Amino acid sequence: MREGSEGNGLIIGGIVLGLAGLLFFAGLVAVGFIAFGTSSRPPVIKPTPSVSIPAAPPNSGFDLTDPNQAKIEKVIREELRKLTGELTEADLEKVTMLQLDDKQLTSVKGLEKLTQLGALDLSNNPSLTKAQIDELQKELPNCDIYSNITK
Repeated sequence: MREGSEGNGLIIGGIVLGLAGLLFFAGLVAVGFIAFGTSSRPPVIKPTPSVSIPAAPPNSGFDLTDPNQAKIEKVIREELRKLTGELTEADLEKVTMLQLDDKQLTSVKGLEKLTQLGALDLSNNPSLTKAQIDELQKELPNCDIYSNITK
């Protein structure tokens, strides 16, 4: 070995140990930040608001005091994915298909507003009459209305 090379080995070993210690300390600091945040105070947990479908505005075009129209509007809003706000004529024109089967409807009033409706399922609404369906078919001549009305 050359003279003085032993000292170089000690220096390099010291540097390696120093870097290892620095990395270890940095790792501990990072874990501390991740686990405990940047302060000693506990984190503030904000309550999440409950999700509910708000009542439709009074100018939605449907009489929400009529249970039938309220059911119809709810399905239209779900179809449009527009749970709040006014249902405009342009909104209603976007509805081309509607599933109102098994809704216990007693009237089809309000459906005539869906001028672009191409398919409507009214099956399993035993209180509806053939006369109501026939009148709706006259108002929506381009719509295929499915029902199993017997009276």
